[in-house]
Amino acid sequence: MIGNYMEKGTVVYQGVNSMSDLQNASIPSILKEYMDVRIKDRLDWYDRHSVINKRLYMTIQYVSLGASILTVVLLDIDSIPRIVPTILAALVALLVSVEKVGQFGNHWQLYRLSAESLESEKQLFLNGAGPYNSTTNDNYKLFVERTEHFLSSEANRWHASFEEAHTMTKHTRHFTKE
Repeated sequence: MIGNYMEKGTVVYQGVNSMSDLQNASIPSILKEYMDVRIKDRLDWYDRHSVINKRLYMTIQYVSLGASILTVVLLDIDSIPRIVPTILAALVALLVSVEKVGQFGNHWQLYRLSAESLESEKQLFLNGAGPYNSTTNDNYKLFVERTEHFLSSEANRWHASFEEAHTMTKHTRHFTKE
C-alpha cells in the first residue's frame, strides 16, 4: 500500500512496493508528481553526488599514499635528483589540502546517508509502516512534511559544513600571512 493512502474511506492502492508499481498505479496525480519530481530527483542527486565525491576522495587518498611511499623510497636512491621527491612531497601536501578544503570524504558520507535516509522514508510510506501505519488520510501530508523537513535540515547541515570549511580556510590564510 502507499502509506495506507485512502480515498473516500477505502484503501485503493494495494501492492505498490516500487517506483515502477507506483508509476503504473491509479494514484492521485499530486502524489505521483511528488514521488517522480521531488523524491526521485533528490534520490538521484544524492546518489550521483555520493558516487562523485567517493571517487574524488578515494583517488586523492590512493594517490597521496602512493606518492608518500614513493617519496620515501626515492630519497634513498642516490641517482635520483632531489627535486623529484621534493615535487612528490609537494604533490602530497597539495592533495591533502584539496581534500581538506573540498571535504570529499565528508560529502560522500553525508550524501550517501541522505540518500539512504530518504529511501527509507519513502519505503516506510509506500508500505504503510512506521509513522504511516494509520488509516487516516493524513499519511500523504505526513510524508511530505517529514521529507521536506529532512531535505531542509540536510541543506542546513551542508551549508554549515561549507561555512566551517570557509572559516578554516580563512583562518589558515590569516596565520600564513603573519
